[in-house]
Amino acid sequence: MPMTPNEDFKLSLEDPTDESDQEEPDNEIQSEHDTESEQETLLIPTFVKNTDLLEIKAFLGLLYLQGIYKFEHEDMRSLWATKGRGRPIFRATMSLARFSFLLACLRFHDLDTRIERSKTNKLVAISKIFQKFVENCKACYCPGAYVTVNEMLISFRGRCSFKMYMPNKPAKYGIKVQILADAKTHYMCMAETYAGAEVGSKNKENFKLANPTGVMLRLAAPIIGTNRNITADNWYSSVELVEELRKHNITYIGTLKEK
Repeated sequence: MPMTPNEDFKLSLEDPTDESDQEEPDNEIQSEHDTESEQETLLIPTFVKNTDLLEIKAFLGLLYLQGIYKFEHEDMRSLWATKGRGRPIFRATMSLARFSFLLACLRFHDLDTRIERSKTNKLVAISKIFQKFVENCKACYCPGAYVTVNEMLISFRGRCSFKMYMPNKPAKYGIKVQILADAKTHYMCMAETYAGAEVGSKNKENFKLANPTGVMLRLAAPIIGTNRNITADNWYSSVELVEELRKHNITYIGTLKEK
């Protein structure tokens, strides 16, 4: 039986939008209130208020729509424009002022411990929700016999210590994510964000290998021992990688650089 859009949405984002994650935006909103004097508090606009789980899901849904319909490069004000020039679903969900306020307050980590945790985890700001999303993706799909591994660049020009410049990509600047996907459906089965030099790992054995081999083995973890085939480009291809994959009953097809 086909799923409703809400049921499909829950498969990937239900856990990341649980009650505990709602606390971070609320804490940020409260800190904004705490800086106001008693007189200023009386003048706080109506869009500055605590949020709830339903509103956070609606907010994430609007972000989701921006990506689906390629609105992420469109001026936000035009999405809320009236007289037939905007997108009705955005105005019907919340005001532009409320959306902008939630976007400014959105957090997926404990800001008080961020500095300490960032010493061992450069992705501290998003690692919790990103890992939940990846786990949900793995739980909801069984890939076919053939999978591929490649990199994608998520467009981003803000401040970030591990922002990449890749001239061969359309976006040029952004955050690099390496992905294992089903070769036929392109469904993402596993992903790892590149954050510069690795700082520790749950599986230290992988870090004794060459970096491309270690990355590949971490991405291939969900299909280890399943006799599937991986296709990738020359950055990953090496004798070391093929030998490691053979130990786990995985075959490999990859391009090689011409010497």
